Order: sequence, then C-alpha cells, then structure tokens
Amino acid sequence: MAALLLAGCSGPGKRLLSDDALVRSAALESAAASAPKDKVRIVARLRKALAGRDPRRRAYAVTALEDIGAEAVRAAPELMAALGDGDPFISAAAERALVKLKGTAPALAGALLSTDPVLKLKAPEILAAQGEAGVLALAANFERGSRELALESCLALGRLGPAAEKGVPALARAASSTDPAVKAAALGALSNIGRPAGLWLAAALKSASPRSRAGAAALLAAMPSPPAETLEPLASALEDPDGAVRENAGTALAAFTPELMNNLPSNLLPVLSKAAAAGSKESGPTLLALVRTGRAEGKWLAAALRSPEPRTREAAGLALLLMFPPPQEAAEPLLETLKDADLKVRRSAAAALGNYAVASPATLPAGTVAALLAATSDADPETRNLAVFPLGRLAPADRSALDAVIQTLASADPEVRVSAAAALTAAGKKAAAAETALWKVFRSRDCRQKTAAAKALAAVKPELRRLPAVARALKTICPALKTAPPAPSALPGLAPKKKKKPAAKIPPRSAP
Repeated sequence: MAALLLAGCSGPGKRLLSDDALVRSAALESAAASAPKDKVRIVARLRKALAGRDPRRRAYAVTALEDIGAEAVRAAPELMAALGDGDPFISAAAERALVKLKGTAPALAGALLSTDPVLKLKAPEILAAQGEAGVLALAANFERGSRELALESCLALGRLGPAAEKGVPALARAASSTDPAVKAAALGALSNIGRPAGLWLAAALKSASPRSRAGAAALLAAMPSPPAETLEPLASALEDPDGAVRENAGTALAAFTPELMNNLPSNLLPVLSKAAAAGSKESGPTLLALVRTGRAEGKWLAAALRSPEPRTREAAGLALLLMFPPPQEAAEPLLETLKDADLKVRRSAAAALGNYAVASPATLPAGTVAALLAATSDADPETRNLAVFPLGRLAPADRSALDAVIQTLASADPEVRVSAAAALTAAGKKAAAAETALWKVFRSRDCRQKTAAAKALAAVKPELRRLPAVARALKTICPALKTAPPAPSALPGLAPKKKKKPAAKIPPRSAP
C-alpha cells in the first residue's frame, strides 16, 4: 500500500516501468483512461524503454503497449524490432500488440522487404491476423511503385485464401501488369483466393462498362484454372458485342474441366454452339469447351470443320479427338481437312481420324484409306506420322488399309517406317502379308528401324523369334535420338547408293 501511495507521486509513464506488479497494474488502468495527448507522452516513454538495453524495462514497456490503446501505434517501429528480441516473452507480447493495433498494418505491409529475417517472416502472419486492415494494407502496396513489394504482396494475399477478398480489385489490376512476373504472381493469388475472386470477376463480366468486361475476360483467359463462379458469365460473354471479350471468354471456357462444364445450364448450350460454329477467333476454344460439356452435337463440329477460320478447323479436329465415340456427321468433313492448307489443321485431322479408327471405324467414309495413305507423304513430318496410326488400326479388318501400311514401309521418312512397323506389330498375325516388306526394313543399319521391324516380324510370324538375328534385335535397346532422324539412305533401296571413290594410290617411299 505504501508503494502505491509513493508511486502516486510520479507520472503514469514512470509507474508503468515499476518493478512492482501492483503499481504497474494501477498505472496501466490510469494510463488507459488518460486523455489522448497524455497517452502520446506515455507512449513516447514506453518506446524509449522498449528500445533500451534493460530486459526488465523492455518487458514492462511491451506489456503496457499491448493494452494502452490506439495511441500505441506510434510505437510500431519498436514493436516490430522487438519481434526479434531474444526474450520469447517480449517477442510474443510485441506480436500480440501488433495484431491488436490495426493502425500498424501499413508499416507491416512495407516491412515485407525488410532485411530483418524475423520481421520479414512475421509481418505477413501478423497482417493476416489483423484481418481486413492487413489485407487493405497489402493491397495498398501495389500503389507504392515497387516491383519487389508487389511480388511479395501477391504471395502474402494468395496465402490468405478467401480471407483476402478485399484485395481482389488490387490483384486484378496487378494481373494486367506488363511485368510478366507480377502478372503471374497476381493471377496465382487470385486463383488461391478462389470464390471471392470468382464472384468479383463474374460481376465485372456483367458490368455495363465495356472496359470492365474486357479486363475481366482477359484476366480469366490468362488464368490456368478460372474460378467456377465465372462459368455462366463467361458463357454469356460469348454474345458480347466486343470481339476481344468474346475471344477471351472462349479461351477461358476452354480451361474449365469436363466436370465443371457438365454443370453448364442447358439454356447456355445454344450460345456455345453458335459461337463454336461462327468461324471467328473465339470459335476454336469454344469448341473445346463445348465438347467438355459432354453435349456437343456432330452437326456443329461438321460446320466448324468447314469454317474459314483455321483455328476453328483445328479446334474442331482436337474436339473430335477428345470425343468417344466421335459423331458420324463430322467424319466426312474431317477427312477433307486432311488436305487443309494449314499445317495445324492437318495434324488435328490426322489425330482425330485415329480416334475414329479406334472408336468408330464403321463411320469413316469411302476413300479414307486412300486419303490417309496420301497423308503419309505430307510435307509435314508430324502429319505423316499421325496418319500411319489410323491405317494400322484399320488394317486387321481392311485389306486395303493393310496394303497401305505395307506401302508406308517403303516411305522416304524413317519415322514413318518405324510407325508402320509398330502398326503392323499391333495387327499381329493378320498382317502376315507384310513379312517381305518388313525384312527389307529389318536390314536397315538404323537401330530404331531394325528393332521395330523385328518386333513386327515376331508378331506376324511368332516362329521368327527363334532366328538369332531377330532374337538379338528384340533384345537391343536403341540409343535416344540426339539429332534429326536418319536419312532415307539408312534403308537400302530407298536412296541412290553413293559410288565409292577409288582409293588413292600412295607412291612407294624412296630409299634414303
């Protein structure tokens, strides 16, 4: 009691640093009830003590700052420094004080670039605990003009997940940055925030402002996994008067999984179908989105294959590659695109015809084998290779397809010869007519061709496995290709043989 009476003669700032717990408690109660200008003087004294060397006074000061009220924000620098105090009591109390003092959020947000490892680690955690104040402070970092601070803020907001809802507008602006790293970090943060980001972007897609709609659509098109909440607004955006909005909406829709696309309301399917068949820039990706709904119609794909827009024709082929079974209505126009002037369209057509050969061979029109055989001589190596697979799948039941595969064994392209041998391996004994042609490939000096032919020979005529040369080839592991495929001369008979130059005669050495 005497200590309390004596302490009453001194100011509350001094009493808050007393060694007597009762004195400190009474002083804190008095300080909390003080006028704001008095609290400012008290906080100044506590800041000095917290920055001092005396561990007892630092502990008393940080405890007082934790409970004195909003004026303690002035002690933010000392409290942040105390996070790394060697005394765990002091560091923990400093962290609690900073969490309570929402006004310290801007200082903590700026500390994301601190050279103090403890502060840099703790700042995002404290900002997260501060809730909305911390999120808004992180969002404000994007206006500071620092690339590094923007990147750190994206990471911090992304870690908060849905709690970072108030930071979505700032992240959306950052995602439009010309800096690739900032753009990627902002997009990643928006993906992590999830539903709140999706709802905000969905609202932007419905905005009366063309600029807002275009920005939201462009942002969603750049996201690897757009939020589910934007699915329906994106589908509706396919009817937007702005071509860029429609194109980005189609690109974003193509990134949705089949599970999500399956949830698309039926009333929006005509919108997707119309956009897919429009022959415009958004048609290609929209086609893929339409297929992922599981409700694509063959007539739309057939129309898309005859679109004047190359990317739409390519997407139609890729869409048919994904469908099982593919629709009959699209088989004939697909075969026509095997002669398309666009290289990517031809590739997608050859790949999709492979799907038809596997899943629905009866729907392929007359002339398929001849068209595929012609494609094995295409100017594009990948198209040549892709065309062999459907021929191989048709070969067991179609003698004309088998004859076509046998013809490709004499192709000038070694990769086509390898693919043809692999196709005959899959056909097995039904490809017995290919034995003679396979022996020609087997004599190749190229390891890949020789082993592929050996496997095919063993498949069409199993007893050939007992031949030592075939048995050795079957056990051979070929080295990986380091350069371009071997020249056609690697297979005897397919390229003119080079004449051997006569060896130069060396005159006899004269005796010394």
